[in-house]
Amino acid sequence: MVKGSTDTPEQRLRRAASTEASDVLNEYDSRLEGHFNEELTTSRIKYGKNEVTNHNKHVVLKRLYHSFVNIFIISLAVIDILWMVLDPDIIYFVILTTLILVSGTVTFVQETRSSKAAAQLVSMVTTIITVVREGTEMEVDSRDIVVGDIIILDTGDLVPADVRIISSNHLKVDQSALTGESNPVGKYSEAKEVGGNILTCDNLAFMGTNVVGGSAVAMVVAVGDDTIFGNMAESLSEKKPSTTYDKGSKSIVNVLLKIMFCMVPPVFFIILIKGYMANDPDYFLNAVVYALTLAIGLMPEMLATIVSTNLAKGAIDLSKKKVIVKDVTAIQNFGAMDVLCSDKTGTLTQNRISVKDCSDLYGNSSSTVELYSCLNAKNLRSATNQIDWALQEYADEELDSETVESYQSVGDVPFDFDRRRATVVVSKGEGIDLMITKGAIPEMLDISSAYLDQDRNIQPMDDKRKNEILGMIEWYSVKGMRVLGVGYKPMPSGKTEFTDEDETDLIFVGYVVFTDPVKPSAKDAIRDMAEYGIDVKVLTGDNEYVTRHVCEQIGIDVSEILTGDTIDDYDDDELAEVVERVHVFTSLTPDDKARVVKALKANGHTVGLMGDGINDVLAMRNADVSISVDTGTDIAKETASMILLEKDLNVLKTGAIEGRKVYVNSIKYVKMIGSINFGYMFSLILGSLLFNFEPMGGIMILIFNLINDIACLFTTWDKVEDEFVREPRTWDAPNLTAVMYRYGPMCVVTDIMSWIFFIFVVMAGIGVTGFEDQGIYTAADAVLSGVPLGVGEYESLFWVMVLFQSLWCIEQYWMQVWAIHIVRTNKLPFFQSCSAKILVVTTIVALAVGTLLPFSGGLWEAIAGYTDLYAIPLYALLWMPFIACIYFFGSHLIKRHMLKTKGFFAC
Repeated sequence: MVKGSTDTPEQRLRRAASTEASDVLNEYDSRLEGHFNEELTTSRIKYGKNEVTNHNKHVVLKRLYHSFVNIFIISLAVIDILWMVLDPDIIYFVILTTLILVSGTVTFVQETRSSKAAAQLVSMVTTIITVVREGTEMEVDSRDIVVGDIIILDTGDLVPADVRIISSNHLKVDQSALTGESNPVGKYSEAKEVGGNILTCDNLAFMGTNVVGGSAVAMVVAVGDDTIFGNMAESLSEKKPSTTYDKGSKSIVNVLLKIMFCMVPPVFFIILIKGYMANDPDYFLNAVVYALTLAIGLMPEMLATIVSTNLAKGAIDLSKKKVIVKDVTAIQNFGAMDVLCSDKTGTLTQNRISVKDCSDLYGNSSSTVELYSCLNAKNLRSATNQIDWALQEYADEELDSETVESYQSVGDVPFDFDRRRATVVVSKGEGIDLMITKGAIPEMLDISSAYLDQDRNIQPMDDKRKNEILGMIEWYSVKGMRVLGVGYKPMPSGKTEFTDEDETDLIFVGYVVFTDPVKPSAKDAIRDMAEYGIDVKVLTGDNEYVTRHVCEQIGIDVSEILTGDTIDDYDDDELAEVVERVHVFTSLTPDDKARVVKALKANGHTVGLMGDGINDVLAMRNADVSISVDTGTDIAKETASMILLEKDLNVLKTGAIEGRKVYVNSIKYVKMIGSINFGYMFSLILGSLLFNFEPMGGIMILIFNLINDIACLFTTWDKVEDEFVREPRTWDAPNLTAVMYRYGPMCVVTDIMSWIFFIFVVMAGIGVTGFEDQGIYTAADAVLSGVPLGVGEYESLFWVMVLFQSLWCIEQYWMQVWAIHIVRTNKLPFFQSCSAKILVVTTIVALAVGTLLPFSGGLWEAIAGYTDLYAIPLYALLWMPFIACIYFFGSHLIKRHMLKTKGFFAC
């Protein structure tokens, strides 16, 4: 809202649309020469800054919400509340709350850190707009423009504010971000009453839309929150199609939840039945509390934290390698990418288009073609591509400036992707204007009715001559050169507005030949990416011959090339079959590129799309990971999930490797926690059946879980072996399930061996008094007798149960420490592959804490819920390294078997 005015921003826009352009300039104290510098502050104070604040108004609160709201943390919170209602216990409450706070807080901190890093890097590629101020054109950050500024819009620009068109040169704007209308909308300067939807007004352009054709001069009417985009910001973001990461991570979570929901109920019923049979008055409550404890122990509540930490670290690491990550979840898709769809120019070639020759139809150098092509480039009002820049540079260096400047511009018809040509009309003041058109050869031949022969005589164009021209173009193209045709026709002077309907009956005069050399690093990059499991497919709007020549030089298969016209003839099923074997696609429209990407995704591929132009945006939105460069068009950078500071395939390979490292260090936690918990639950079920007491106390399970989760946080900084980044990595639920079913039971085997040692060696040597009449002379007898320890008349034997629980708890710490190092590699841990130092240190600390905790006196008494405990015999600790070695080498044998039969284990 404007200070001191009751008009709404929309009312101001409607008034500007219905008012003549000159009157709009007067209303906002502006002029075609633009604002004076002293007027900028006044305008900014009156109308506000050009920053949309609505969309990110509560960004911190949203990040906090997403950090604490996931299925695992919600489950923990529900259990925490149930626990306090059913069996209030401050120790349980503190442990559970600590688990929730650690998981959510670490996630929040890491995402905040990643967000700040991304914000700092994205500032390097801010949107730049051309503004006229004090009669001088200058480029400024779009955030610095003010109401009343005169701006220049050109093809590829993102409209930075709501603007009134002052003059239009065939301006076409894509408004799909606001209206959903896919067809570009023509924009004009004439005043027009707006009765309905403001977005239908054709003399206004709106923030967030992008210019797809032509050019214009416009005046800024509304900025920031006053724009239509500012008012709609919350509803503008469309939900993108699910990516490989979205689907894979969901399947992993489902597997872990199924394990939890399938294995907790049996333990609950076992404890319930045993409590009932032992006449325990609190048997139901005890069964519920113990089942909730097991649910917590099984729950991978740190999964979101581990993944977020890995993603944040990956984003920061990628930034050091010239990759700006706008969407951190795209890192996972980057690592899973097995097909990269790349453009040709600038990625495979040096993007240094230069004029090689200007020749007539017979291959001879032609000064006429030279002059006409340079006049075309210099007089286009929207000359924004490299071909025009190359011609302008060529004219400055090779042509007489007086000759070029003797022609005055009359009008133009700018380039668009449908016509594939651009036209100017110039005059030398002799009553006759000259229309000059340059463009793709087929499109030029369609509008040419004659040609200049070797003697500069005009001859009628026939099929024979067309075939000869196409043959000459093919000769140039197979040598990797790009060729545009040049044609002209005289026109009566007086006309100043032109359309593509005027492009008829041209005289074809010759060719302009361009070259763009292949990058020296391209061939090695393609080979390296193939070694890392990434199949490169070239999607280009260029012709088949140029593309074939380039691809042959760098080792991309050109045995079959698909053109855009052919793609149009295929239905989706046919295209899905063809895209598997074809590696080069040429003469593509934006829709064609999008269809190829969709077909590859439908075949199960994780697809990356590298694009820098407005014609790439549709395909980028449909890819799993969209990649642009800092020199790309504004709309391409807005769409991209990653931005490269170097347009080089080697940078992409490096990024893919970093993405795979993120996956590997995340899946280590998932496989370790899933496998151990799977075996651990079986042991608990078996122990609950064999013994008439809880094999491990509820708080012991919670503390064990907390200490282990904190140790696992540091898997983020673990080393990743080269074999794990050699191929694409996706979140694979069947892989996880296979490892769990085979590796998990090893925990049961070592647990049974430990129980035998605890009962028949350690506890057999500890005497028990008061129950000799029942044949109970030792702690081992008490365990084997089946009496309900700690209940009723056997309450004095509570210490026997705690002794068993304490010994098993220590053993579990030794197993869990090994599990972290076993799951992280396919090799023999420590001997053939060593973890990162920080992971070694943290697991040793976790092991030390877990081992010493039962010796902590009062603390362990509080955890066990009993004050008169029997001291653990120190010789019992000798068993721990022994059983750990059994577990270590037994797990390695299982690992080798899986590698032999399944081909995978660690990742």
